Amino acid sequence: MTANSTAFSKTASTPRQRGEELRRLLSASLLSTAASGRIRQLIRKPRSGRPTDLEGKDRKGNTALMLAVARNRADFTADLIKQGASLDARNLKGETALLRAIDKGYTALADMLLAAGANTNIAATSGTTPLLMAAKRNLPALAEKLLAAGADCKAKDENGADVRHFSEALEDKKLSKLFNRSCNCPPLPPINFTANTDRAIRALPVVRFKTT
Repeated sequence: MTANSTAFSKTASTPRQRGEELRRLLSASLLSTAASGRIRQLIRKPRSGRPTDLEGKDRKGNTALMLAVARNRADFTADLIKQGASLDARNLKGETALLRAIDKGYTALADMLLAAGANTNIAATSGTTPLLMAAKRNLPALAEKLLAAGADCKAKDENGADVRHFSEALEDKKLSKLFNRSCNCPPLPPINFTANTDRAIRALPVVRFKTT
């Protein structure tokens, strides 16, 4: 397997095999040499002290936890959480591991991050919060969990859209009912989306993920 490969075995079971695969993941993702070295220490589970560069980032600002989430690796994600990786670190787009998991439809990883205490209200530079992303991606079960964990249903993105705008654009009755019941908001105001945002919203019904 080359350093740039993004194909990872699903059968690695021993700590050594998992450690080797995570090192390949880090190498393929262009993490700094210093950060990669600290992750090697992480996989060996040092007896004392937290790896000081656990939050090392690649050129896009992604941490090891974000990279593990982006590749839908529950095993690596669990290891990094256990060793104290920051749940709320942000990349250059302002995205957290939780927001990336929801964006990709990896609901099991989102559940894992929520259980570990990930912040539900950190917005990306676009203003998109985890709850807004769950609404955009039509994930009502996850949206309900986010609300239960304290997500702000009145948050708005850069266009002024809140979760109810997206649920109505999707014409999803379950989402609309959930948000109308939970948000206790005044009547939905009209909104002027940019042309690109409007086209993106109209395309959302074809973006479907299998929930766990």
